[in-house]
Amino acid sequence: MDFALNFLIYMFILFPIVSIVHEFGHAFFAKLFSQKIEEISIGMGKVIFEKNLLSIRSAYFAFGWVTLNEDMEGKMTRFQTSLFLLGGIIFNLATAVILDIFTGYEFFYFRNYVDSFIFLSYLQVLNLLPVTLIHGESDGKQMISRVLKS
Repeated sequence: MDFALNFLIYMFILFPIVSIVHEFGHAFFAKLFSQKIEEISIGMGKVIFEKNLLSIRSAYFAFGWVTLNEDMEGKMTRFQTSLFLLGGIIFNLATAVILDIFTGYEFFYFRNYVDSFIFLSYLQVLNLLPVTLIHGESDGKQMISRVLKS
């Protein structure tokens, strides 16, 4: 029973929170560089909740993205585009490090769900791998195609 409960907590609570932190990182840098954000979306599928720019979809535990206004997206410098694409990972790592400092987290030793959240946040570094996923390209693949090839 413990495994099933933990799986449900990871899937429906921890993954979405890590994803929200990640997408807000992208949105932070977009706003910092005066970009107009069209949507911050968490999950895939039909929209089940929408408030201002944030939409949460039926499969809210899977993926997410930030959509910028098409007219403004090309107006960022290479450096700004890099920070925008790395923003999610930066926010995940910053959140993990801050929680790590305050909780005394020990890598691969999970005392509670905060430790698990920290671990999942550190795992966001995998977004740097240049791969195409179900929902689109990883942050790393976008870095290569949008920044390094320009």
